[in-house]
Amino acid sequence: MASLVGGVGLKVRTFDDLAQEEEMKANYLLESENEETSESLLSDLAGYITSEFEKNRRDKIDSGIEKEILDSLRQFNGEYSPEELALISNEGGSKIFMNITAVKSRAAKSWSADIYQSAKNKTWELDSTTLPDLPDEIEQMIEQAIQKEFQQMASTANQGQNGVSVEAAQETIRNVNQM
Repeated sequence: MASLVGGVGLKVRTFDDLAQEEEMKANYLLESENEETSESLLSDLAGYITSEFEKNRRDKIDSGIEKEILDSLRQFNGEYSPEELALISNEGGSKIFMNITAVKSRAAKSWSADIYQSAKNKTWELDSTTLPDLPDEIEQMIEQAIQKEFQQMASTANQGQNGVSVEAAQETIRNVNQM
């Protein structure tokens, strides 16, 4: 708490007052920094998203995909494109659009639905693959690895450590054959 000493205008503050004031200043700076950082990050993110959106929109237009999509939609709706309509008008032709695209699209959709959603019969089947025949080189590599393993087992048996039993060797051979 601040007080005047002898009415002279000298302020005396306790350590707690100074600590509280410093803490308030630090909190204010942190809050303003956090707000600026958050706003900066949001602004950067929004800028990135906008630039990517514009880039993709330009690519869609430049590649001709957008024109193809719009032409397909007009075809489905039974409408001529503005360019085709202008050509027909210049030639004096009929503006009637014989729309069979929608009929064909609906037929294709129903065929697909019949195939994939058939309640009675499966129209598809999954089979497991057959076991492949290994090339001779790989079989030789496996045989060499097994021989090396048996030689190591035999050498440890000769050194007086746990010997190789016939059962262990037969079990190893069975495991290899099952692979």
